[in-house]
Amino acid sequence: MRSTSPPAISPPISAAPSTEPAGCLCRLFALGLDLVLLIFVLLIFDVLLDALLEEHLSRTVLDTEGRLFETLVARYELAAWLGGSLLMLLYFSLLERSPWRGTPGKRALGCQVVRSDGRPAGLPRLLWRNLMKLLSAAPCFLGFALAAVTPGRQALHDFLSGCRVVGRR
Repeated sequence: MRSTSPPAISPPISAAPSTEPAGCLCRLFALGLDLVLLIFVLLIFDVLLDALLEEHLSRTVLDTEGRLFETLVARYELAAWLGGSLLMLLYFSLLERSPWRGTPGKRALGCQVVRSDGRPAGLPRLLWRNLMKLLSAAPCFLGFALAAVTPGRQALHDFLSGCRVVGRR
């Protein structure tokens, strides 16, 4: 009689974070990939806002000095800036909170965002982290440059939020 043994099952690939910080170039290229994706989303958002503005202007009679037009354009620009900023904040924060623990760019390059103690970060912490990127960007992106020189490869917004970007095992 022939013995049947169960088929060998390979262990699943671990998505658990490593303790090794992600390198600066990995983070930079991940951001580049994400910005390419975001450009398409923001272009769609802009086209929709343009259509709304054009429809509104077609139903509005402008005064002779064009003040109404200037007011509408200023409101449109404010809406575009706020809407785009909110889309970016949600893009980064929600994807970093997902089971991927990172954006598509980070996932493609094998990085993920975790708390400083290695556990998954919660949404409030990730929202704070991504808001603090504004501080990292001023002046001259020096807060981002910290990731190149600190031992844990943390940027300013990582320090302020208690997060780290690490590689996958």
